[in-house]
Amino acid sequence: MKRNLSILLILIFSALLNHQSFAQQINPCYTDQATREAIKNNPDAAIRREQLEKFTEEYTKQVNQSGSANKVQGTVYVVPVVFHVLHTWGSENITDDQIYDEMRILNRDYRKLNADTANVVPSFQGIIADVEFEFRLAHKDPNGNCTNGINRYYNTNTDWVQGTTPYQYTGTGSGQWAPTKYLNIYVVKSIMGGGGNVAAYTYVPGTWPTNNFHDAIVTLSDFVGSIGTGSTYNSRTLTHEIGHWFNLYHPWGTTNQPGVSCGGTDGVGDTPETIGSIVGVCNLTLSVCNPPVIENVQNYMDYSYCDVMFTEGQKTRMRAAITSSTSGRNNLWTTANLTATGTDGATYTCIPTPYLNNALRTLCEGSSTTFSHNTLNLDTASATTYLWTFPGGTPGTSNLENPTITYNTAGHYDVTLSVTNTAGTNSVTYPLMVSVYSTLASQFVPFSEGFETITFPGTDYDVYNLAQNGWAQTSNAAASGFQSIYINNWGGNSGTDVFVTPSYNFSSVSAVTMTFKVAFAMRNAASTDKLQVYGSTNCGQTWSQRYVKSGSILATTTSINNFSSFTPSASQWRQESVLASVYSNQPNVRFKFVYTYSSGGNYGNNIYVDDININGTVGINEQFADQIAMSLSPNPTDKAANLNFVLTQPGNVEINVRDVVGRTCSTLKAGHLQPGEHNYSIGSNLSSGIYFVELINDGNKALRKLVIE
Repeated sequence: MKRNLSILLILIFSALLNHQSFAQQINPCYTDQATREAIKNNPDAAIRREQLEKFTEEYTKQVNQSGSANKVQGTVYVVPVVFHVLHTWGSENITDDQIYDEMRILNRDYRKLNADTANVVPSFQGIIADVEFEFRLAHKDPNGNCTNGINRYYNTNTDWVQGTTPYQYTGTGSGQWAPTKYLNIYVVKSIMGGGGNVAAYTYVPGTWPTNNFHDAIVTLSDFVGSIGTGSTYNSRTLTHEIGHWFNLYHPWGTTNQPGVSCGGTDGVGDTPETIGSIVGVCNLTLSVCNPPVIENVQNYMDYSYCDVMFTEGQKTRMRAAITSSTSGRNNLWTTANLTATGTDGATYTCIPTPYLNNALRTLCEGSSTTFSHNTLNLDTASATTYLWTFPGGTPGTSNLENPTITYNTAGHYDVTLSVTNTAGTNSVTYPLMVSVYSTLASQFVPFSEGFETITFPGTDYDVYNLAQNGWAQTSNAAASGFQSIYINNWGGNSGTDVFVTPSYNFSSVSAVTMTFKVAFAMRNAASTDKLQVYGSTNCGQTWSQRYVKSGSILATTTSINNFSSFTPSASQWRQESVLASVYSNQPNVRFKFVYTYSSGGNYGNNIYVDDININGTVGINEQFADQIAMSLSPNPTDKAANLNFVLTQPGNVEINVRDVVGRTCSTLKAGHLQPGEHNYSIGSNLSSGIYFVELINDGNKALRKLVIE
């Protein structure tokens, strides 16, 4: 229902003063609140809004005077669209097909091609509008490069907080394209606004200056399209939000409080005054504000979720917005802009850009993993082929789009994907993307690592440098001895850094304990650097957090000022404990240390780790040792000793010689043995010291101490 301009503007600003928060439930639309906040923070917004309303009134008068055929019908305005998908490789990283489905829905709804208009109640059958807007995905980016209009960014801003500084991607590429040239739609995982969860929001024209980067639509990923994570129920959310972007309000007015009171206005002449539908309530006989007048609950701008139509009056208001210079909407459909954005109807086929989850994949020998991709700039009209290359995998190559590959040998392997269409080929290689670990543990309790006698990372540890500086060995400081490992964080990192320990055999160990020493200094009081330790019993395929500290809790000394890099003294180390007892009696356990830098410019200082110690109660099956008559002689010896034992049945046998800290010095046997007596010579290559000879046979373990003089 339309009221005059002065009343409409008074209502907008009075709503600003009387804003009430919503309960902690999902709000289908936050546009009213977002608009009020923007007007409050932008003094010129009221002037721009008033100018647009005056333009709209004059435009509407001309339509009414000259007839709709001369002013409204016949001209289809093309709107270039770009989707920005923000994700952390979760379900929010929706497929191209889901976005294509959304584009189908938009063009169906805005051209009155939806068959469900037949369900509109008789009161409104005569004013169902074909808005004559056509939405096309951009085929040229702002630099003129070929695109399919879908951008993907790995970024934690996929959890979006409305009201803060708007997201602008600062990595490779551009996070938003000029809103006078493109309709920008952000797809995110979550939106928080006004203390509650929000499905979507945008701003009406004039809220922000022309070309301001706030001027976009933000929507949850499961409110896009009707396939994939989307649903038919939520699929018209963007139909609704685009209505706002072209200057429509909710039918009950400029608040987000449907079902509360009458008296609101949306500035449209043919939408009856309405109290508004409570979310998801479709009452087709609703008549509260002016009985017996039926209210238009089937309107796309209502919350009934049985929405199927715009009115002719809403069409006029939107077409006024798209022909007004306010916020530059009138540039979207110009011939020059359609050419510049590749939405002029010409055929564009881009060379694809392979894009896949480059997160580390870890698995055990003999395990399989399935690879998928979200290659950019694919065109559904162009034939596409894929060529994957998997060194160390079986098969080593694949032409399938999503192949499953088996890795039988421990190691670290690259993955390469080449994608080809009629425009050309692009390839990408992800170095050391796959880590395959042995199912046999390499270390035993007791275990101690002081980083003195190894080259780090070497063959024992894996390091993943996901930020600018990674875990490295240093002789600058140590909790004991002369070396430790650290991250040079003085210059600031940009993500997380990981090191993974060797695997430990706790199959006969109870009450497992794990400690390490750490030294860390905060850069300032706002630093939030974090250290976490995880454990895994399946070769790193899944991890469970066992330790976490951050900021001042992690710090082992008072804050260091911004002018000196941290090198700890002997008193600035602290011993930490990891909750490792859950891994008692597990045969193959790894630990992962994860450091996350302090974001927001509050970089931390250097962090050091030393003296990893693992202990527990080792249970050796002495009865089994007696059964196989296991013996070492001579013992002590200054030469070699003879290991003797008798098997009563065939079986797999592993014989290891370990030093006092559990390191394997040699493996005498790892394989199948027949029944009978067996002898092995031990010690000819060992230096003086104490050793342990370990014999494992089909799950049983026996241990004998050997002294070399």
